[in-house]
Amino acid sequence: MNGIKDDFENSYIDTRVKYLLPIFEALAPYKLNQRKKGVGDKPGWEQLAMRESALLKATYPDTGEIKKYGTCLRQITALKKALNTAAKTELKDPALINPVKTIISHFGNALSYLFREYKEAQNIEYREKVNTRRQKENRIEIDLTNSLQFAKEILTKAANNELETTDWLNVSCSLALATGRR
Repeated sequence: MNGIKDDFENSYIDTRVKYLLPIFEALAPYKLNQRKKGVGDKPGWEQLAMRESALLKATYPDTGEIKKYGTCLRQITALKKALNTAAKTELKDPALINPVKTIISHFGNALSYLFREYKEAQNIEYREKVNTRRQKENRIEIDLTNSLQFAKEILTKAANNELETTDWLNVSCSLALATGRR
């Protein structure tokens, strides 16, 4: 599974990590308030989060009537993960890993806070869809008799060690079906 995931590149995230990580590393030796507000010509994580928010909105505009910025929300999550991963391996001074991770955490929280109204709208829309699906008239009946018989057969063979060539996908699916889990 990891091989498939590694094949995909997110060039936006890669460029942002290359830009942000050195700034975070430069801010790391300073006090908490200086990291937040910035020092000299170095912007603090608060200002960087505002800039990143504007950049995300410009890069991934939402043209709908109700703005949701779904792509931006996914990119924020990916950016946080990528920054934390890069902090472990790409810092010039490994001793600064904890202060840099703290800055990344504050930066990520600030960025998420700037997109909170869109996340709330997304959550409300999702809840409405779930409520619609939960209605009795929207449910569909499925006859699982044959599938349950097949599952029982597979699980009985697995329990009695009678499977010559074990297809663990069938066993896993049978177990999920029998227990009601996904």
